[in-house]
Amino acid sequence: RAFWVIPYMIMMGLHTGLIHTSASALWAELYGPQHLGAIKSLYLALMVFASAVGPVVMGMLMDAGLSIYRVCSVFGGFIAVGAVLIVLALRMRPTPPDIVSP
Repeated sequence: RAFWVIPYMIMMGLHTGLIHTSASALWAELYGPQHLGAIKSLYLALMVFASAVGPVVMGMLMDAGLSIYRVCSVFGGFIAVGAVLIVLALRMRPTPPDIVSP
């Protein structure tokens, strides 16, 4: 089982490198570079909050009698709902108005 540690660490490194690089580029493209600092600070604050609340919620669900499989399924459902909301938000992005010359 120890063999899987190396591929896991490689994938985690790739994920971390890609997400931080591509997220900054995506936010600059969607919202403009003038708002990049505010967006990054909000994102990081929410990420810290979620990483603090996640174990508490997981513990409460397990104390309520749910199995680890069920708890992870609930969290997976949250991820799926979040992915759908992201896709919907990107589709609703306003397009610049057409310029009509007189």
